[in-house]
Amino acid sequence: RDYYTPREMNCEPVDILQVFKEILDPLSEEFKSRGIEVETSIAEDVKWVEGDPRKLKQVFLNLVKNAMEAMKDGGAIRVSASPSDDLVEIKVADEGHGISEKDKDKLFTPFFTTKSKGTGLGLCVVKRIVEQHKNGSISLESEEGRGTVFTVRLPRSSMTGMF
Repeated sequence: RDYYTPREMNCEPVDILQVFKEILDPLSEEFKSRGIEVETSIAEDVKWVEGDPRKLKQVFLNLVKNAMEAMKDGGAIRVSASPSDDLVEIKVADEGHGISEKDKDKLFTPFFTTKSKGTGLGLCVVKRIVEQHKNGSISLESEEGRGTVFTVRLPRSSMTGMF
């Protein structure tokens, strides 16, 4: 069953640095009150991806909020982007409680959640949006007690280096 009906994709060159600025700036007070530091490392030569700006904002907002919720006692969220052939790899890493082996495979399944509140649709929708992008993919690495890294791969934009 399709729990997320994708709207028309509006692909264009997207400045991923700007997307994260729009996500992180409004959350700065919440980060401070939770004792969370945010580090971004996105090089100029990889900041342009080909995608739907509104949908990508939804993807990364979801990943950042999940990272924040995983760190009850503060810590760091690291956002980075690096080139990988004709793709850009964008990582959102946290120092949270991590995800158990048995839950990793179910994370992108509709209605699966490890939280007390929530629908369990967030990561399912994230995966669907990412995979709507040409060669788009998402994966995760996690270690209980150490944290989680989500890696989103998106097509690099030909806008790179034009500005």
